[in-house]
Amino acid sequence: MKTIILIIFSTFLGICFSQKGICKINTLGNKYNSNELIEAVENADWCGVYHVTENFKLTFDDGSIVLLGNKGELNNTDTHLVEDCFQASLVEDNGIYAIHESGILLRRTFSQTKTKNIQKE
Repeated sequence: MKTIILIIFSTFLGICFSQKGICKINTLGNKYNSNELIEAVENADWCGVYHVTENFKLTFDDGSIVLLGNKGELNNTDTHLVEDCFQASLVEDNGIYAIHESGILLRRTFSQTKTKNIQKE
């Protein structure tokens, strides 16, 4: 089930909606180079994720951290986004991102399972 959700979500993120100059690398990890990170992030659709005033933080499985541009920064690029693409509540994603060998960005989520102690009487 998790695999199906991951495939659907990665397909959604992998829509080639090119947005050049939308991000910057804050920390470079040991698995991906800067070109791979920038290309994967710029080829994903982040509408609805961009923050109005802060840089939205994406964490990758190799320790890389990429920051999406905020509304003010994106207004200085050739990216044309509608007002609905910006939000003001979240500044960080709790998922971990990875780049598939095809270059598509994948978001990994982790669910916590609740355990119940059952005692026999």
